[in-house]
Amino acid sequence: MSTLRITIVNHKDLIVNCSGVFMNKLSTQERAQVVAAMVEGASINSTVRMTGISKPTILKLLKDLGTACKKYQEDKLRNLPSKRVQCDEIWSFCFGKDKNISAHLKGKFGFGSVWTWTALCADTKLMVSWLVGNRDGDTACTFIDDLAGRLAHRVQISTDGHKPYLEAIEGAFGADIDYGVIVKLYSNAPTGNETRYSPGECCGIKITRISGNPDLKHCSTSAYTGEPIRLAEATAVESVIRSDRAQGFKPFYWCLKKEHHPFRVLGVLLC
Repeated sequence: MSTLRITIVNHKDLIVNCSGVFMNKLSTQERAQVVAAMVEGASINSTVRMTGISKPTILKLLKDLGTACKKYQEDKLRNLPSKRVQCDEIWSFCFGKDKNISAHLKGKFGFGSVWTWTALCADTKLMVSWLVGNRDGDTACTFIDDLAGRLAHRVQISTDGHKPYLEAIEGAFGADIDYGVIVKLYSNAPTGNETRYSPGECCGIKITRISGNPDLKHCSTSAYTGEPIRLAEATAVESVIRSDRAQGFKPFYWCLKKEHHPFRVLGVLLC
């Protein structure tokens, strides 16, 4: 097996050193070039064209990088002093959209809709916790339990009106939480072929205090501006690694961010 070592340079750069069977022919400069391209939002195929490195080699590098990111997050993102956390779920799909999935694959996780659950610190934009799964109560409980284990003290949490959050947050935090829900109100979506993918216009919001004493003026999910695009690109297009399409869901999502925090890593590896 390969071994992984993470080196932090100037608290901003991540270098993954791999020894063993993986990536033993890529130099550190080549690996850094691949990582830089992916962080900037380039697809895997365009990274292949830009770097001249084969696609299987890039996928192996990203898989090892995902492992390193996940290990870093598990070890280091603990006792976080966050004060305001915003939670949201972002839709994507794997293998195909629900309407195109064969009957014998429907209902099987990894075929059709998948959701990336995210918890973002509103002040630092640190991705405190994440989870890829279904949009149900069990996944919500797993996600919120993980979030609770990473926080150092009482925080304010904001979510949308997705009902599984209510039971999950109560189970994980009890009464030791300031929790508010924000629901966006939309008009009817536009009709016609040219606008069928356009959302309805947001015509208002409704904010509700659920528990504790949340500051309602900070009850928001607006810190996610820009993040759904990154997450959607990563999970919907380039984050699904499969040796064979019929094997279904083997995704990993990773991203390195440098703004607002000296060293931040988002990593997912589910194989």
